[in-house]
Amino acid sequence: MKKRLEIINVEGKNYIVADNEAFDWEIEPEKVAMIELNIKNDPLMKNNFIGSIFNQMTVCFSEFIGKKISLKEINDAIDNGYIEI
Repeated sequence: MKKRLEIINVEGKNYIVADNEAFDWEIEPEKVAMIELNIKNDPLMKNNFIGSIFNQMTVCFSEFIGKKISLKEINDAIDNGYIEI
């Protein structure tokens, strides 16, 4: 089964929408500020943090659509305008 997939912007926030359901996922700004203080200019910590964000978002989106999916598959689905579930 295919679901139409698009990104919409509502009041300055982007949402991934699958058919009529919006995927609402964000990082709290306070947590980002705290992590910025912890990683400072350490490129390894920065890369690990960014990787963990993408991983967590991918896990959450997989749960949202009910199918394990990779970040590349999410990006491809957004580009194609649909996702196969």
